[in-house]
Amino acid sequence: MKEKFDSAEIISLIRTIAKDLTEKSNYLSELDSAVGDGDLGVTITLGMNAIEKGLNSLERKDIGTILMQSGMNCNRAASSTFGTILATALIRAGKVVLQKYEIGVNEMVYMLEAMEKGIKERGKADIGDKTVLDALVPMRTAFKKEIDLNKGLESALTEAYEAAQVGVEKTKDMVSESGRSKWLGERSVGHPDPGAIAFLLMLGSLITHLKKENDS
Repeated sequence: MKEKFDSAEIISLIRTIAKDLTEKSNYLSELDSAVGDGDLGVTITLGMNAIEKGLNSLERKDIGTILMQSGMNCNRAASSTFGTILATALIRAGKVVLQKYEIGVNEMVYMLEAMEKGIKERGKADIGDKTVLDALVPMRTAFKKEIDLNKGLESALTEAYEAAQVGVEKTKDMVSESGRSKWLGERSVGHPDPGAIAFLLMLGSLITHLKKENDS
């Protein structure tokens, strides 16, 4: 699997993730209806459509600008809890790679760290609160560990995905401490966090796309 990606490749990745996640919108809404107001699928569709549409004017931009503008486009179109969190993640990741037209695994580590910090600050949440952080934090930790060991991107992504899966599974036993599902209290136990699952789906889409590109 290649280790570096230019602006055009990042745009292709974003388009693929947006398409794949939008196709899962009904599934995500069903999950969200158990612990929230069931609008996650609508948020995903609005946000991803805005991101995808905005990419048409970003094809010659640096990667940081692509990510930051995509975050702002998402935030304008889908200002719900998950939309805001996704927008924050994209904007914070973009700031790390402003003026860069190619990124590698080290930049990816910095981007994940920035995303985690941004989501914690914006959502006033942490790991264990039954949010997207319960997938992102273990994912970031596993990814960085593999990169620090010089294992390469494919190994890092594989370990990161498995760690995120474990994190999502753990949310079933958690009480919601953040967002609209907080009012459910103990009734949220037994259901996975929809936002964490959405994040896992995005990561899965990314990995699938990269492997296809590698095999072609």
